[in-house]
Amino acid sequence: MSIATNLAKLGLGVNSSGIIAPEKGGTGTTTGGGTSNSPTVTSIVYTGDDTATNTTGGDTVTINGTNFNAGVNVLINNTQVSTVTFVSSTQLTFVAPANAAGSYILYVINTDGSSAISVPGIQYSGVPAWTTTSGSLGTTNTSVSFSTTLAVTGDAPISYSVFSGALPAGITLNTSTGVISGTTPSVTSSTTYNFTIRATDAQNQDTNRAFSLTIQPAAATSFTAQAVGGGGGAGSNIPGGGGGGGGVLTISDIVVTPGAAYTVTVGGGGNAGVNGSNSSIIGTGVNMSAIGGGRGSRVGLAASTGGSGGGGTWGGSSYNPGQSGTSGQGNSGGNGSYSSSASTDMGGGGGGAGGSGSSSSGSIAGNGGPGVSSLSGGAIVGGGGGGTMSGAYGNQGQPYGPGTAGTGTGGGGFGQAGGSGRVEIRYSDAFSLASATTGSPTISTSGGYRYYIWTTVGTWSITF
Repeated sequence: MSIATNLAKLGLGVNSSGIIAPEKGGTGTTTGGGTSNSPTVTSIVYTGDDTATNTTGGDTVTINGTNFNAGVNVLINNTQVSTVTFVSSTQLTFVAPANAAGSYILYVINTDGSSAISVPGIQYSGVPAWTTTSGSLGTTNTSVSFSTTLAVTGDAPISYSVFSGALPAGITLNTSTGVISGTTPSVTSSTTYNFTIRATDAQNQDTNRAFSLTIQPAAATSFTAQAVGGGGGAGSNIPGGGGGGGGVLTISDIVVTPGAAYTVTVGGGGNAGVNGSNSSIIGTGVNMSAIGGGRGSRVGLAASTGGSGGGGTWGGSSYNPGQSGTSGQGNSGGNGSYSSSASTDMGGGGGGAGGSGSSSSGSIAGNGGPGVSSLSGGAIVGGGGGGTMSGAYGNQGQPYGPGTAGTGTGGGGFGQAGGSGRVEIRYSDAFSLASATTGSPTISTSGGYRYYIWTTVGTWSITF
C-alpha cells in the first residue's frame, strides 16, 4: 500500500494543515494496512525533559514502538521527514522540521506499506524568547537595595533559575517573576558578578542568557583636590603689567565623610586692574582656599599681591615693582621699566603658579610666569599674563594671558581680565559616583581615577 493511500486512510479527523482539531483529538496508536507485523508507536521523546519540539526545527526527536524496519519513513503534517535514523526495531530518531506551534499527527510507515499513526502526535512549541538584553544589569553601590526584572515571552508559566555562576550574596532570583532583588553585599573594591539565567516554559523548553552585575564601594574613602583661584586682571592703561595667575593649591588624602556635603567655590577672574577671586573646598576634614591672582599695575597704582603676584609698570618717576605671590600657591610678578621717554616704558609679566613673571628689559615687556598642569592633566592652570609696552598693545598675554576661563590664568597686556578659576576632585574609579552634586561639574574617568571638574563661577557642592 503506498504512502499516499495510507495517509488517505489515516488522515480522517485531520485538518488541511495536518493538525488535529480539539474535538477530534485522542491518544494511543492506530495501525494501518500491511502485514501482521505492522509498526506501533508507544511514545515520542523530545530533547532533555522537554514535552515539545522547537518550532524552528532542528531538534532530535525519538520514537519508541515496535516492528520498525530499516528504511522506515516518518511523516509530519503530510510532509515526509528528510532525516530518519533506524536505531532498532523498537526505536527511531529523526530531525524535526520547522512547523508552527500546535499538535500534528505523526505517521510511521514501514517499507512494506504497514503503518502506524500517533494521536495527538508530535507537539510543537516556541522556546522562551528573552526580551531583556544580555550583558550588564548595571553598576550599583555596596549595601543598598537593588531590584531589576528579567523579561521573557513564551508559553506560560515561565520559570527562572540560575544555570551557572552565582548572584552576589544577599541578592536572590524570584523563580516565578524573574525579579532579581535584595541588598547588595559589602565590597572594598569594584566587583563584577557573572551569571547565566535559564528561562523554562510550560513544555520544559529552556533558553539561557548571560548577565553581570557590578557592585562598587558606596563612596570614596579619600580624595585629592586642586583648587585654582581666579586670574588677576592686567593693568588698566598703557604701559600695563600682566595680571598674576590664580594661586594653585593641591591637597591629597582628604578623608571622606559619607553623606556630608563639601562646599566648592570657583572664583571669578579679575577685571582690568582687579585681583582674581579665591576658589575653595570646605567640608569635614578640609578647608582649603586658593587665592586669586594679583592685579597688574598701571600708572600711579602699584601691583597687588595675590596667589601669584601682579606685574609692575611705570609710575611717573619710578616703576611699581611686581608683587610677591602667596607662598605655596604662586610666584612673584616681574618688574616693569620706565624712562624719560614714554615710548620705552614697559610692563612686567604677572607671576605664575609654576614660576615668576619676567621683568621688562630694553624694549621688551615681561612675559607671564608659567602655569602648572591641572590635576587631570587636561589644562595648564595658574599662568601669569604678559605686560605691554607704552604706546602699543604688543606682547599681550605672553605666554599664558589673556585670561582663559576655567584655568585661573592672568590677564595679559592692557586692560584684559583674568580667567575664572577651577576646582578638581579626584579619587579611585573603583568607588562609585558621588551621590549628589551641584554646579554641573564635568565628570570623567581616566587612568584609574574618577574626576569632578567645576569651571563655572559660583558656590556649589558634592556629596559622597
